[in-house]
Amino acid sequence: MAIAIGCVLLAGALLVRGTLLDDAVYTGALARADVYERLYTEVLADPELAEITEEIVGQLELEGVDPAEARTLATNALRWAVPPSLVRAGSEEVITETLAYLRGDQNEIIATVDLSVMLDRVEQAVIDHARTAMASMATKEIRTVEEYRTAVEELVALVAEGRIPDTLPVPGGDINGRHVVEVLTDVALSAGADPLTVETLSKAGSDREALVVASTEALRSGAKTARRELEAKLDDGYRFDIIDQLSQRQGDRRSQVVDQLNKARDLMALFGTWTLAGGAVLLILGSAALVALHRDGARRLSILFGSSLVAGGVLTLLVWWSITRSVGSPLAAGTGTGPGTWNLPGGLRSVIGDVEGNLVSSFHGDARRLAFLPLVAGGALAGIAAIHVRRAVTIGLVVAVGATAVAWVAVPAADNTDGCNGHVELCDRGYDEVAYAATHNSMSSPDVVRVWPEQDETIREQLDGGIRALLIDTHHWTRAVSPEQIEALSPNVPPAVVASVMADRDLTRGRPGTFLCHNHCIWGAMPFGDALGDVKDFLDENPREVVTLVIQDAISAEETEAEFVAAGLEPYLHVQDVDADWPTLGQLIDRDERLVVFSEFKRPPPAWYHEAFEFIQDTPYLFPTKESLSCEAGRGHDDNRLFMINHWLSALTPDRSNAAAINGRQFIVDRARQCEEERGQMANFIAVDFAGIGDVQGAVDELNGLTGR
Repeated sequence: MAIAIGCVLLAGALLVRGTLLDDAVYTGALARADVYERLYTEVLADPELAEITEEIVGQLELEGVDPAEARTLATNALRWAVPPSLVRAGSEEVITETLAYLRGDQNEIIATVDLSVMLDRVEQAVIDHARTAMASMATKEIRTVEEYRTAVEELVALVAEGRIPDTLPVPGGDINGRHVVEVLTDVALSAGADPLTVETLSKAGSDREALVVASTEALRSGAKTARRELEAKLDDGYRFDIIDQLSQRQGDRRSQVVDQLNKARDLMALFGTWTLAGGAVLLILGSAALVALHRDGARRLSILFGSSLVAGGVLTLLVWWSITRSVGSPLAAGTGTGPGTWNLPGGLRSVIGDVEGNLVSSFHGDARRLAFLPLVAGGALAGIAAIHVRRAVTIGLVVAVGATAVAWVAVPAADNTDGCNGHVELCDRGYDEVAYAATHNSMSSPDVVRVWPEQDETIREQLDGGIRALLIDTHHWTRAVSPEQIEALSPNVPPAVVASVMADRDLTRGRPGTFLCHNHCIWGAMPFGDALGDVKDFLDENPREVVTLVIQDAISAEETEAEFVAAGLEPYLHVQDVDADWPTLGQLIDRDERLVVFSEFKRPPPAWYHEAFEFIQDTPYLFPTKESLSCEAGRGHDDNRLFMINHWLSALTPDRSNAAAINGRQFIVDRARQCEEERGQMANFIAVDFAGIGDVQGAVDELNGLTGR
């Protein structure tokens, strides 16, 4: 009996300390349930959570916008304000602090999430939400200058109140370009926008974009109000208290929730070092007693000792079964509906249910392992003794090997707990069997390109938001000595725009080093090394993610290699033979070769600088209209195993309304499926402008077969 009880005590202590109080068990359950992605695809997109969504995006009213589309726009804004990396960090912080309290490592329960980073991003999220909405609106032609000025001023006034009308005024009739520049520049000055940017956009013929830039600046006051309202609901203006939220959901006082945690803490304390030591002592004493009583009967001693171990394993299973039956579903309040539950929205209930399933699976698996070890070891020992095996060394070897093998094979370890690129399902797929969200001219965000941005987020923000392939251009920042030189580098740019840029001598004098920019760095550039530093930081902080760079390179391979070495990216680089099979994402992650680099023009060396169109085939990339998009062959051989779909519209001025027209989830999926059928090749890279508009990530998930859980 002492041996059996000792087994139970040892198993209990190991289970509590090694599983129930192990941070990795809970973070792994969240990752296996794909919580950090489903937060956007299922939870925040749920109509029942519209109130929370509206709180974060400033209760922005979108007149004339379909409610489902409005939720998609708002969810995209939230993904930017609260990226998956921030959600993961907050979740892990709460798990770590709560388990530290339950283990007794600290005497104060700290179950709060620091939302200061999210609050810092709310203002820009509101503005981006408005810009995206305005990009997809219908237009209303205005015929006179006076009416145009009035319409623009009314629009700005509405925007300042947090309301977006269903149409945007556009000039027509007697209004010429000079009138538009004059009106929009005046509005920009009064709204606090950059008049030079607005004037330049107007002169380039992008009246809608100029109006969007001028009017959305008026939203900053509304965005600040939204932040203040959120801060008022948080402890100390920036912390989200989990205990308070639980008490509100359960209809209890905070002290009642804390009492529940304290009871759990007291129970966990029973399975600490003393319990572990007590179990070991009972095993030793029980074994010693058996030896003393049966020293002359080795066979009988072996049978009794083995039977005691079997009894210990059976008793452990019975105790665990009794506990689980009495406890029931630990998260039933979060997964059920009706009286006694939290009555959560359906999407959130589904996510919590999957997390609970993963946790229960981990707990049951470890409990069975701990029970099977003495069960199998004891059975083997008793069986061996019963068939007259007499050599003690042989007995010990057979028992040890057999018990370990059977116990671990009987209850196999869980699959990869953290997934690959956010999804467990992708781990066993080859790199060339996965679709990736990609951005065209990824470096062209507003903080870099003043006049013609093609993305609304920085490179790091794109990575945080789910982009896994970056299309970037490397250049030298040469001196611009004349308007003619600029016009030669950037054809069709209006002379007025060239003149406005030439007036900024800091842009025209050139700079040493290597930069990311499009065509000419005079339009805006960022140091190449800074961008690679952002990629390095992301890979360091997200060890289960694989990232791809496709470089349109106007600098030498030697210069490129030097920048990668300086950024510390060499250990992450993958080398691929063009004729070899691609490794799976899981293999790339296990090897920590999580950065794949392609070059449009240069060839290796270095070996990791793969010639893009020896590996990739693509579509054309100069599509003037939505209707002109095709799947015709572009660059690369038709038997290349990677396929890139260039999914943006070419225009002198990149226009968010173009992105709004083609970045919808269903439109992307339909085009990708059509291209896959026509080209006989899976779509790997979906490259877009303004990735925050539409639902590019949702489309990629669908192409990867990750929807419809």
